[in-house]
Amino acid sequence: MFVERAEGPAAAAGLRRGDVILAVGSTPVSSVEQLLELSEQAGNSVALLVQRNNQRTYVPLQTG
Repeated sequence: MFVERAEGPAAAAGLRRGDVILAVGSTPVSSVEQLLELSEQAGNSVALLVQRNNQRTYVPLQTG
């Protein structure tokens, strides 16, 4: 999933325009709905696997 805009908690976590969200934890995501569902299930924080400039990294995101 391509990040078009990062605001609020996502921006504070370090997500940037142009990032590609590949997974929530170890679960691959392919839609916003799936991302939201997995984030809600995770509780107060999740680790997003993000690809940026041909590098992959986990970004911790506070959700609650």
